[in-house]
Amino acid sequence: MTIESVSLLVSGCLDSQNIDGLRDILSLPEQRELLNELRPTGIRAIDSYLRLIIMSAMSEGMKLEFSRLLVEFGADLNATIYQHTPVGVILNAIRGQHLSLTSWLHSMGAKINNPVEGRLGSMPLIEAVCENHIDIAKYLIENGAIINFVNGRGMSPLDFAANFPEMAAYLRSVGAKPGAGLPQDHLPKPEPDTHEQSTSIRDHLYFYFGDVEEFPLQEIIPGDPPISLLNVLDWDGGYHGIVTDGMSSRLMNVPESTNGIRRAELVVLIEKSWPLTEEAMREARFRWPLDWLRQIARWPFESNTCLQPANIIANGEPPEPLGDNPAMTCLMVRGKPDKEWGRWTRPDGEIVDLLIVSTLYTRERDFELKHGLKNLLQLMEDNYYADLVSLTRKPLI
Repeated sequence: MTIESVSLLVSGCLDSQNIDGLRDILSLPEQRELLNELRPTGIRAIDSYLRLIIMSAMSEGMKLEFSRLLVEFGADLNATIYQHTPVGVILNAIRGQHLSLTSWLHSMGAKINNPVEGRLGSMPLIEAVCENHIDIAKYLIENGAIINFVNGRGMSPLDFAANFPEMAAYLRSVGAKPGAGLPQDHLPKPEPDTHEQSTSIRDHLYFYFGDVEEFPLQEIIPGDPPISLLNVLDWDGGYHGIVTDGMSSRLMNVPESTNGIRRAELVVLIEKSWPLTEEAMREARFRWPLDWLRQIARWPFESNTCLQPANIIANGEPPEPLGDNPAMTCLMVRGKPDKEWGRWTRPDGEIVDLLIVSTLYTRERDFELKHGLKNLLQLMEDNYYADLVSLTRKPLI
């Protein structure tokens, strides 16, 4: 028996939501021992499966049942998600807006306070604020979450509530302060940047997600601007993040009286099962998300225009398939300014927005045409997996 064969059995139980089958697997000492072994990545398989369950499309009740089972057999609630952010799976429960699951995880020992830039703070509270989930924010604060602290950018939880008036009012009512009024002497002093621009965006990604590699598929003949690709190996605990590097070296042409974006880099989130080897990239069926990533990165400069905070790009009219799923025909490009990683400040002070590129079904694009972009964006915000490039994602409508 190997960890690969046991993982296949576990994945089958999760896909079919067979909790009794999973209990049978965990009850066998040999299989349980394999799942509890520390892997070269520094994470145990059982901890990865706990995170996967909480991030899955299961109902909150099923997530709770499966989580109880894994914790019973040794899953660590506080196994870290990000290399530089020592927070466990409670962060994923908050991102999914699961109050009951969040409170259960905390009752079982999940930490809601953690080191932030050398002092104690609460990344779970920042996540609840960014998700605008007041009930979860209240639960965290009532159970001891630290309110007044700053992250590595000098921002406090109250600063992250700037676009959410009700959340901001609640935070102020319990004594929250803006980051500018809090001690920041513990933050690292900015050093003169001696790296090229590509190193800086790479450092930004490394700070939030850990290891970043050069992607094997690079341009043979550089364009204008030259764009390379970076691979964030563990984006959000379960995905590859392929990020353009170079698009932001040029300003986009922002028309007057618009809220267009001046500088940007693009991100495609891909499931870890997607082949990303150099050999796989020779096949169009695996390479197409990255081909589109480069096309979108060049489009504003070729068209002398800019990207907006949210954009829908159809593959022709009527839209044609993007890849092997014939119903996926369009792309959504949208910013995440409420996420800490969603904006990078260059050494010269220029702001660079990181925009997520995700796939859309034709019916989702048609929904936007009928009901408006705001309503489609709300549907996407309510579904974590809408940010992924996935040929198996179910339509939102």
